[in-house]
Amino acid sequence: MIAPASIRLETARLELIPLAEKFADDMYDGLQSPALYQYIADSAPPSREWLRERYRRLEGGRSPDSSELWLNWLLREKITGRFVGHVQATVKDRSASVAYVLFLNACGVGYANEAVGRMLLSLERDYGVRGFTATVHVGNQRSIRLLERLGFTRQSFTKNAEIIRGEPTDEYRYTRTSISSP
Repeated sequence: MIAPASIRLETARLELIPLAEKFADDMYDGLQSPALYQYIADSAPPSREWLRERYRRLEGGRSPDSSELWLNWLLREKITGRFVGHVQATVKDRSASVAYVLFLNACGVGYANEAVGRMLLSLERDYGVRGFTATVHVGNQRSIRLLERLGFTRQSFTKNAEIIRGEPTDEYRYTRTSISSP
């Protein structure tokens, strides 16, 4: 892999900034909306201190055994400087599992498409990734549409894949090969 743990990226409207503890307070309020966690097992950070500690642990960009890169970028609007979400990738060998969260007040304007698309391009060019995967709750139609717009194809269905707030949930697994290919 050529690039360091995380490099700064840009789109026309967004900066993708490598996750760092110093940005935890800026992200905290946006991560508090319960609606963000409708389709994922995570929950809102319980405190600013907790989020700072989490970011501190993730800043290094590698798993404890160094077998994986843990890449995380915070999304910040260029014009306002407002943080609007984050994108992330776990890279092992030449494959990446990707995920994203967009704050509710930033939905519907194409930021997720812009940010995830830019991340995929960097993963391929800067980190040598050739295959991408993403899992999505079967009810999360916005994410399903996003993945399909980005060229991902549904590969499988898993019943009771995850427990979210005490309820078993189903998910789809999507894949995409090199983004340079059609």
